[in-house]
Amino acid sequence: MGQFLHIGMVYQFAFSKKEFEKNELTLPEITKEIDDAFLVDSKLYNMEIGQDEDYVFTLKKESMDKNFLAFLQFFYTEFYGKSEDYYESILTTLQGKTSEEWIEIAETKSEESYQMSNEFDAIYRLSFDDKPFRPNLKLYFRAITLALEGK
Repeated sequence: MGQFLHIGMVYQFAFSKKEFEKNELTLPEITKEIDDAFLVDSKLYNMEIGQDEDYVFTLKKESMDKNFLAFLQFFYTEFYGKSEDYYESILTTLQGKTSEEWIEIAETKSEESYQMSNEFDAIYRLSFDDKPFRPNLKLYFRAITLALEGK
């Protein structure tokens, strides 16, 4: 079994409403911790209550429409350099499509350097050490993989 470095962009994250309420946490406390842990700006995400009574945050359509292709171009050029084999077809495929179509393409997993992770398969535990009894909260997330390196 090898080791891999997964580089991606967080598309969605979620946590249990029940666990949230049990730990007596506030949404601002949680979003600050998420922003710090994942280097994201939670204001770029819409929040809704999911079908399992979880809080689900999804990257806003406006956020993707405004900067996503420029971000991808910058990331791929910086990460892969002149090796356009890894990303040129991705950028060509996404060009002229809507943000909804970009997500659908990522979900097909047809490109190594542009694919959606499985349904909330990644788990991270947020710790609130400064609160009484040091509560923690499981955070589930989905990311769009932009690079997968390993052996």
